[in-house]
Amino acid sequence: MRLHPNSIHTIPIDYIKGLAFSDLLKVSRHLGLPDCESKLAFLIKNCYECFVQRDCFDLLINPLVWTKCHKFRAANPRMEIDENSLYRQAEILSLIDNAQINTLERIATFNELRYRKLNGQEGNIGLITNGKGMSMATLDLIEQLHGKPANYLDFTVSSSIEDILYALDLMQYDERVKVVLINIFGGGLEI
Repeated sequence: MRLHPNSIHTIPIDYIKGLAFSDLLKVSRHLGLPDCESKLAFLIKNCYECFVQRDCFDLLINPLVWTKCHKFRAANPRMEIDENSLYRQAEILSLIDNAQINTLERIATFNELRYRKLNGQEGNIGLITNGKGMSMATLDLIEQLHGKPANYLDFTVSSSIEDILYALDLMQYDERVKVVLINIFGGGLEI
């Protein structure tokens, strides 16, 4: 992306009206894939509908593969559901296997914090923020500056000083963490 910033294509979406199919067809043309424009348009449309219906924070497919059989395959799809909406997502809630969730993630969730260990990385920087967007932006910044994040933990603006201290406590249990970076937007915090 850094070498080809024009390869990023953005489609503004009116949340009430949804996606315009004509805009979706433009994506495949923009990517130089006119032979598969309807397949790609339907894939994007289905991803958007899933995102909305399942109350997603994130829906990511990287890479999306175009096969020799002229089909798209989601090689590494990931989806993160807003935990505050799980009461509406009984089907997804029933699929959660706590045995596969990191112990620190379970403890954090129980205490209304969001902790994510970044697997597959040799990181040594723990990150504490207030908000998923702040977490993602700060993780990107750490990597741009050649740092290696190990995990991140975020909390809401309604969190107390005890929550922040608890977050610091949790960080010490990840033996990879050698330093903790705290990036908090304090506008709404009542500390």
